[in-house]
Amino acid sequence: MINLSNAANAPDHNSAAQAKVVSRLYELTVIYQDRCARADPAAAQEYKTELQRFNSTYPKLQQLLTASPHYATAVSNYKNEVASESNDEKQASTSDECRHMSFLLRSMTDTPEGAQAVKEYVDILSK
Repeated sequence: MINLSNAANAPDHNSAAQAKVVSRLYELTVIYQDRCARADPAAAQEYKTELQRFNSTYPKLQQLLTASPHYATAVSNYKNEVASESNDEKQASTSDECRHMSFLLRSMTDTPEGAQAVKEYVDILSK
């Protein structure tokens, strides 16, 4: 006889994967908008340009992100994290962080590996 009670109580791995994808994409596409607004103008503009390209290339991903039941949790979690940062932490490496996030967005938009990663994110969020 198969005992289904353990299976019924097992963690929902898809839900955990969705939560992780939502959290990371929220950070990349929303939190860094605010952070990069405080960066030097060149880094801020580079991030803004790459984010616009990313969003234009992957509108379905953005729709799935904001429609996810995990979205509100990501918003809440990052509000708490951002509120706990000191001004020094916010200013210390903002421009470098924005350049790194710009590179990540550009890679996800322009490379086959990035496109494959986005496809996997869409698949995870579509389940």
